[in-house]
Amino acid sequence: MGSYVLRQNGHERSKKCTTKYWNMDMTSHAHRVLRYVSGVSMCLVALLLVSGCQSVATGEVEHDVSTTYDGNGVLDGAKVRLAIATAYSPEFAALIPSLENAREYRLNGVSYWTGRMRGQDVVLFETGVSLVNAAMNTERLLQNFDVSAIVVSGVAGGVDPELSIGDVTVPRRWAQYNETVYMRQAADGSYTSPVPTELPALDYIVPRGVRIARNEDATAIRRIWFEASPELLELADQAADRARLKRCDAEGLCLPEDPEVIIGGSGVSGSIFLDNARYREYLYETFEAQVAEMETAAIAMVAFSNDIPFVAFRSLSDLAGGGKAEANEIQAFQHLAAENSAELVFAFLDVYGEVTGRADVSPPPPSFCEINFSAASVYGQGALGDDLVEWLKSRFREDSDHRDYLMSRVPQALEIAALVDPDIDAQVLQVWGGYKGRTSPSLAMRFPITAPENRETALRIAAALGYTFTQESVIAQCDDFPGDDKLTASIDLIETGAGDVLSVETLKPVFGMMLGQADGNFNLGFTYYPAEDRFSTLGFTDDGDFERSAIRSVRDDLQVFSGDSAGLTVSETPKWVAYPFNNWREQPLGEAYLEQPGIADLKPGLDAIRSDIITELQAEFSAMQQE
Repeated sequence: MGSYVLRQNGHERSKKCTTKYWNMDMTSHAHRVLRYVSGVSMCLVALLLVSGCQSVATGEVEHDVSTTYDGNGVLDGAKVRLAIATAYSPEFAALIPSLENAREYRLNGVSYWTGRMRGQDVVLFETGVSLVNAAMNTERLLQNFDVSAIVVSGVAGGVDPELSIGDVTVPRRWAQYNETVYMRQAADGSYTSPVPTELPALDYIVPRGVRIARNEDATAIRRIWFEASPELLELADQAADRARLKRCDAEGLCLPEDPEVIIGGSGVSGSIFLDNARYREYLYETFEAQVAEMETAAIAMVAFSNDIPFVAFRSLSDLAGGGKAEANEIQAFQHLAAENSAELVFAFLDVYGEVTGRADVSPPPPSFCEINFSAASVYGQGALGDDLVEWLKSRFREDSDHRDYLMSRVPQALEIAALVDPDIDAQVLQVWGGYKGRTSPSLAMRFPITAPENRETALRIAAALGYTFTQESVIAQCDDFPGDDKLTASIDLIETGAGDVLSVETLKPVFGMMLGQADGNFNLGFTYYPAEDRFSTLGFTDDGDFERSAIRSVRDDLQVFSGDSAGLTVSETPKWVAYPFNNWREQPLGEAYLEQPGIADLKPGLDAIRSDIITELQAEFSAMQQE
C-alpha cells in the first residue's frame, strides 16, 4: 500500500491507494455462479480461481502506486490529459472500449483509466452516483493527474418538455437544486426563511446558492450557477454536426425520431432521483432547466474551485416523471442515451484535437474484415476418404497437436486468399473457437476493409477456405459502414485490469459458465483472442439477446471470482456477417461453396492446394500405420 502527501488549494492532504475495483455483493454473486455453473465441473471452476486469482485472499487487492507517483501530486508521469467523467457503469461502458493503451490507477477504491481516445491523452473514470461521490472523486482526480479540462458524459432526466429521449444536451450552466431551506410555516399558513433566498419556493422548500472559495478569492462567495467553459461549449457546437447519434439500440429498441444535440440552456443536479411530474415542472419554471441529474453541478463546483475548464454532455434517458409511460423510462433507454452522449464525446475529441493542434497525426485505425475458420479437414469424406477423416479426428483430441497442425496450414490459407484477391494484405491469427459445448484451437484471417464492396471479398475467401479445407462452415464478418440496414451485434467481453481471468487456461470454464447462464443453450458460439484478452460472440441466436444476457452475467460473476481485480467490460459493435456452409453428406464435392460468386472459376487452383494437403496427410497416415 502506497501513501503520499501533497498540497492543493492551500491544504495538506495525506492519501492512501488501494486497488479495490467495483464494490460488489460477494455472497449474492457467488450464489448465482454456483447455481448457473451446475453443469460445469467444480474442478474447472477451481482452475478459474487458481489461474485468475492467485493473489486474491479477501476480495480486496492492495497495490502500491508509489512507483508511478512522481512526488508532485501527479500520477502517470505528469502527462497533461483531458478528464472524462462518468457516473456509473452504462456511461463508462460506452467509452472504455475506445480507450487505447489503457492503464488503470486505483485510488481509494476508485479506478482512473489513462490512455488515448480519438488521438487525445485522456483519463476516464466513474465518479459514482451522487453529488458527494462526484465532488470527492473529481477532487481526487485533480490531486493525482495533470488535467487540462473536464468533460462529463452520461445520462439525465429530461426537464424541458421540448426535448425527447435520446437528445444530447450541453448546458452552459449548472446549479444544485436541493441546496435549499425548508421554511417555517407561520400561523396564517405562510412560509418564512431566516436566511436570504434567491429563487421562488415550492410550498415550504426554497433553493439557495452555496458559498465557495478559491485561492484567488479573498472571501467565499455565494453562487447558484456554475458556468461551463465558453471555449469548450464552442467546440461542442462544432462537434454536434459530426456526432453519429443513434436512434435504435443493439436490441432493436428505437426512438420515434432522430435525436438531436442541444447546445446551451441550464442543467440542474440534486441528490434525488427525480421521477415526479410536479417537481419536474417546478425545476423547468424556476431554473429554466433542460435536464436534471445527480452529479454535474458538483463536478462544476470542483472545476470552478480549481480553475479547470469543464463541459457536460447529458443525453436524455427518461423524462424525470413527465412522460406518458406508467413507469420511468430509464431502464429501457439508459444504454442508448449513454451511447449517444459517448458519440458526442468522440466528435468533441476530434474537434478538440484539430483546434488545439493536438490531433493525432497517425491515421485512424483501419476497419477490418475477418474470416474465422479451422484448417482441420475433419469433414469431406468424399474428398478425403473415411479413413483419413477418422484419423484426423483422433489426431486432434489433444489441443496442442490440433494447434500445431493449424499453424502449419497458415501458408496455404494465405495462398488461398491470394487466389481470391492477389492484392490482399491478410494476416492469420491463432484464436480459440467454441460451439455446442466444445472448445478448440482455431484460426482467424483478417484484412483491412476500405469499402462495403470488400465484404464480397471476405465472403469469397470464406467460401474458398471452406472448400479447400473441407470445412462444415466458415464465418465472415466485417466492420460496419454508414448506411448499413441489417447488422449483427458482436458482443465482446474485454479484460483490461490487473487480473488474468480470460486466458487459454480458463477458457473452458468461462465457456461453461456462459452455457450455464443460458440454461444449457448449446447453440452459443464464441471466438477467444488471446493476444487481445477478448472473448467475442456474434448474435446468431435470438437476435443477440441470449449472448448479451449470458456474457453480462458472466462478467459480473468473474469480477467476483477475481476479487474485483479483473477489469472486465462488455462492448457491443455492429458487424456485417455471412455464414457460408456446405453439407458434406449431401454435397460431397463442396457444391454449396462452389455456388458462391467467383469460386467456381477458382476451382482448379483450390483443387491443386487441396491435392497437396491430401497427399501430405496420406503420407503421414501411411507412416503412422507402418509404425
